[in-house]
This record gives sequence, structure tokens and C-alpha cells, in this order.
Amino acid sequence: MNRHSRFAATTRMLLASAGLALAGCGGNHAPSTTAQLADVTVTATAIPNDGQCAHIVFTRLADFHTAEYRGLLAGATLKAPLGEDRVTATAYPQPCNMDPGSAAPWTADAQTLTLASGANLVSLSFHKTADVTIDPNFDDTKPLVVRAGSQVRISRNGEDTAGPNFALDGWEVKQLTLPPAAVGETVLFSLEGKGVPYTPRGMAHTPDGNFVFQVAEVLSPLYVFDAMGAPVAQWGVSYPAGTTQWSNTDGLDAIDATHFVRTGWSNKPFGCDASGAHCKQSGLDILEKKTAADGSTYVEVTNQIFLPELPTEALNTEYPVGVTPVGARFAVTVLPDAGTNLVLLNADGTVAAGPVVMPAANDIEGLFDDGAGRIVGVDYTGNLTEYNDADLSKRMETGNLGEGVGFAAPSRLAWRSAGAGSLIAYNNQRLVYAANDFSSVTDIGLDLSAFSLIAGLEYRADTDELLLMDRFPPGLPSVVSFSLATKMQTSSVTLQPGLAYPLRPIALTYIPSTHQFVAAYRRTSGADATLDAVAFVHNADGSLAGKLDLATLGMKSISSVRYDATNDQLLFLAVDAAGVTRLVTTDRSFAPKRSYRTDALPDLVDVTPMANGPFAGDWGALQSQPSYYARIALP
Repeated sequence: MNRHSRFAATTRMLLASAGLALAGCGGNHAPSTTAQLADVTVTATAIPNDGQCAHIVFTRLADFHTAEYRGLLAGATLKAPLGEDRVTATAYPQPCNMDPGSAAPWTADAQTLTLASGANLVSLSFHKTADVTIDPNFDDTKPLVVRAGSQVRISRNGEDTAGPNFALDGWEVKQLTLPPAAVGETVLFSLEGKGVPYTPRGMAHTPDGNFVFQVAEVLSPLYVFDAMGAPVAQWGVSYPAGTTQWSNTDGLDAIDATHFVRTGWSNKPFGCDASGAHCKQSGLDILEKKTAADGSTYVEVTNQIFLPELPTEALNTEYPVGVTPVGARFAVTVLPDAGTNLVLLNADGTVAAGPVVMPAANDIEGLFDDGAGRIVGVDYTGNLTEYNDADLSKRMETGNLGEGVGFAAPSRLAWRSAGAGSLIAYNNQRLVYAANDFSSVTDIGLDLSAFSLIAGLEYRADTDELLLMDRFPPGLPSVVSFSLATKMQTSSVTLQPGLAYPLRPIALTYIPSTHQFVAAYRRTSGADATLDAVAFVHNADGSLAGKLDLATLGMKSISSVRYDATNDQLLFLAVDAAGVTRLVTTDRSFAPKRSYRTDALPDLVDVTPMANGPFAGDWGALQSQPSYYARIALP
């Protein structure tokens, strides 16, 4: 399962040290009696001649109410909404009533402040405008409400295993019970919140009892934890000159106390012959633990093994997910077009046994040799199988560690309002109907062979149709409609974003009252970096009706968009400049309404309004890794 603008260099800086004297009083962003305001006094030092005036804007993130000040920077005072506010400011020369707007010579670093009654302090840092891109940090005073009892695990997320009997499931490290005893597992500890940036992809268990984890980026450090789950160290990774630096890595295991093996994958084939064939793309790194001159520990790539190209199987172009040492050899699992292949490699990269082709296997990412002649494999959803380590012949011992309905790593969610209502979900492999509590799933049965990967998924209630967008369209993006009654394609609309370079669709929603589509796209290499935060409105014929740039609200990318007919509003799942995932609501004309942090649901990938049924008014929500479903309410 392959899963994931800073400031330019400045030559001058204006520092404004702003002391805030705050006292609650009645008022709104325009003075009223409905909300409390803070009395803000700004004092500044080192004010140059071309920065004596200021335009300061406080925007409360809960509801986007604003308060503004224009005037002298020295001694500036204003009333701003209590709560968490985004603060932006520019400075410019006198006269202060001649605000140059975006042409102001000084721009402050955008930041988030919590304005509360009592003493508060903020420091505004101004830079020459030509050298600065705003990098805001959003927050919100009202978090999402997760309905009690609604959150359920819908699949295991088995990323790796390690001998003698440990498994990595999402954030959790578990100890396995193996055949001939009844197969089972016990949670030892969780890595969540302990410094690993996201759920790790590989795990090794060392002779001293520690655990070592890695994420997908090959230059990210290895994270070391003790047997109780406490962080111990981080080891940097070094690729010496002459070695291949892979695009990403997945499986990891320990060879001995100072050596490790891990998988490597290159997004672009290399080392091809003159005809462009017989390339390298897949392999293994051998890592050696070393001590740097400053006494710190790191690991260095000391050897690389490239997977071979066989007459019967192009292992060299198949994605490697699992690896474990078997004596002086290495057992490796790779992902072909379907299923999983298992191969035993000698240290020189030649094949010692296999490959064993398992077309029905669901991504065997976890491998370890138990030291008694057995290789144990655990796939992503929890199926356990065993193999003889001499020839890879399959053994009779099996088991299942699965959770929920086995719908792993979901990516898209919609609500079908026909009848009593049901969820529609997609996980890059299956398109299913799901019960409104995700207690069961049923394949819908559409022919998706023409799609490489579904990025946009939406339901059209008036026609009982499912609308789909391909992530990798051959030309312009298009919305393809399927009748859920007949399972047949009914129409296709080509969208016209008005951009010359290729686009990668990422999100889609439909507005019934105007018969319009709202879509979001990702840029391709070299394209405009600001595209990722822009929503495009298309008419029914695909023509462009308008755009909304969420960068104006501090967002850097959009990952989902939904239309809420009950409240006539759009809801965007977006990531802000600080990397925080948020739900941002606007009205249909794109006027901002509210934003919500999604900390309660880490790795939230999609939401959908539940228009009818027993949970009408709630929103269904999917988390990808680990895989969960929950119902949420927007305060």
C-alpha cells in the first residue's frame, strides 16, 4: 500500500514587539452586543520611515469575524474578537490614509493568537514584502464533535511484522500468538503522539529488545523505542556517493544488532538498456549502525540488492513491501498487478526459491522467520499464512487477525439518499455500499476497468447516479455518471478549468440547485504551486463558472469538498500552511463561515452529510490509516 512556500531569504527585518492589554467587553467585529472583544494595544520598536503606518487585521477563526486597524503603528489600539484569531498586518509610509494594500513595503508573518481576558502578549515580525510568502497557522475554538459510540475500526492496517512474534498495526505494536495455538494478538503499546510523524511503514526488533520504526521517506530518521514503547533515539540515514537513493521505502527488519535490511522503490525506472527495457526499479538496502564523530548514532547504506528480472516474473518492476532475513538470504514480498509474490533471494540478488505467486493474497507486508523453519506472513487486513523457509512451500497453518469489515485504507465517502439511505465508500480497490454504522459492506458492482484510480466520488440524488472522476485522466478531467439502478454509464462531462497543463483531480461535489460541479485538482510537476488550494466551479456542460482560492483563508491544499444541501453550504477538507487538517465551511457564493480543527480524527480523508435516515444531520467521516469510521457533528 503505497501511501503522502516557506519564506524566501530576507535582507532586512522589522521587529514589532506588541504588548496586548486585554479586557473583555461587548461587541462583534463591527461593534455590537453579541460577542466579547479584547482591547488590544500594539507597541512597536525599530519602525523605519517606510513602515510608520500599519494595517492590522484580526480574524476569529471560529466564524471569520474580523476587526481592522489603519493608522500609526506606534501606539496602535483596536478592539478584536476574543478567542483564537489569525493576525495579519502590513506597514507602509505616511500618510496612513493612503494604504497601498498588497504593495505595502512591509508584511508581518501571519500567526494565530488566543485573545482572552487579562494580559496577553504577541510579537509581530515584519519582513520586506518582496521577500515574504504568508505562512499562517490556523486554529479554532470549537472542535468537531464525534458522536459517542459511533467510531468503529473498519479494518486492520498491518504494515509490518518482526520476529519472533510482533506485528505493527497502524500505530499499535502487538504481540502475536502463532499456530499451533489459536492465532491472536495483544497490544503492547501505541506510537501515537510519540514523535513519529504518521503511522510507520516498517518495524524491526533488535536483539537488545528495542523496536526500530521507519516512515516512507528514505532520508527520514529511524525511530527507536524500548520494549515498553518509550522513545529512545532517532538515527539518521546516510546514502554514500554511488548508492541509489530510492523514492520511498516500506518494509524493515533487523539482521543482527548492528545491521538492518529494508525495501526500496524508485518512482522512475533507471539503468535501462538502449531500448528502454530491463530497468531497475525495486530493491533492498543493507543498513549498518555507526557512530558519528560527534558521538551520535546513524545508519549507513553499505550494500544494495536489486530485484532481478526473471523470464516468468519482472520482479525488478514490482513494488516491494515486506522483507526479512532468512539466514544469509532474504525473503521479500512484492506487489504485482494483483495479489502478492513471495521470493527468496541470495545475497547477490539471485533467486534461491520462488517466486511463489499468490493472486488472492491481499498485500502481505509483514514477514519474519521464526528461526524454526517457518516464514510467517501477515497481510494488510490480518490474514496470517506460513511458509517453509527453505523452498517457500506453503504450510497448513493459517489464521486471521482481521478487524471490522476489512475495508482498509479508505479514501472516498458519499451518501446515497435513496430509500433509507446508505454510505458509498471507495478504498482504491473496492467501491461499496456500507451500512450507516459501517457494520457491513457490499460491492456495488460497477465496471471500473476504465479508471486508474478514483479521486472524485459524489452521489446525485435526483437521478440516483454515482459521479466519478479519474485521478489520472488521459486529457482534460471529466465527470462520468453511472446509474446505480442499472450499473451502466449514463453520461460523461468534460470539465474545462482553463489551464494549459495536465491536472490531477482530487475532489468533487455536486450542487443540485444550480446543476454545477465543484472540483479541486492537484498540480503536476512544474505547474503552479498555488493550484492546490483552489476550488473550481463548473457548469453542467463543464464550462468554468468561477473559482475560490482557499489560500486567502490560510489553506495550502484541498483534499475533499462536499455540498451540504440542508444548510446550503460547501465544506472543504483542507490543510493549512502549518500542516493542520481542517474543515472549512463557506456559503455557496464562497463567503467563509467557520473552520474546525480535525485533531479528534487524525488522518481524516473524507466526510459526507447524511441527508436522511436515523442519523440525518450528522456527517459520516473516514480515517484512512488506521482505518476508522465515525459520525461527527459540526458545532
